[in-house]
Amino acid sequence: MASGRIHVCLATLFALGLGGAARSGADEVTINGLNVEKTITCDHRDVVIHGTNHRLTLKGRCRQVWVDGTGHLVHVEALGSADVAGVNNRIEWERALRGEEPDIEIIGVGNSAARVAGGSAPGRRGARTGRARITVQEDSLQRVYDCAGGSATVEGGENRLTLRRCLELRVTGAENRIVMEGPVRVIRLQGNDNTVEWSEGEGGRPPVIENPGSGNHVLRK
Repeated sequence: MASGRIHVCLATLFALGLGGAARSGADEVTINGLNVEKTITCDHRDVVIHGTNHRLTLKGRCRQVWVDGTGHLVHVEALGSADVAGVNNRIEWERALRGEEPDIEIIGVGNSAARVAGGSAPGRRGARTGRARITVQEDSLQRVYDCAGGSATVEGGENRLTLRRCLELRVTGAENRIVMEGPVRVIRLQGNDNTVEWSEGEGGRPPVIENPGSGNHVLRK
């Protein structure tokens, strides 16, 4: 995990989308506008994303992705590097072009990046320590996330999730079904009507289970 890096800086200028991601060029694909949903094949080209509330799937080898604006969800198949400015934007990537992780810089407010399994754009990762903090805020997803020894928070509802290598899980949403793969330390269920299945506790011990919500079920596989 040493090859990747994510820097977080809360800067008002970049939070407003006035710097960092603003680029254009002949070898780039640029997305502007509002509520764009599409799939783009990078073909080694860079991708520049402006505007608001896009749902983009970037296929193939994407050398560099620049993001600013607000509320984007960008799923990248193979990522070299990324710069994320603006507010409440998220990049999900499947694999790195070089090394174990792409080089990602986050500038702004509420932006995040996370490694996920294959799929398309329908999480949060903090300062790099080699362990992910993943936040799932969406509803009705069917996805696989890898915490790499970190933690996961599920705020949305009616999701069907597989969480790998997530030592800690917190669920505040409702009606989620979650399967945990790998060692688990703590499961906290603050929402309602969730089901969590686990198979392995950390260090051979069962996970600590906190269940202040109602109608939740925790099962051992």
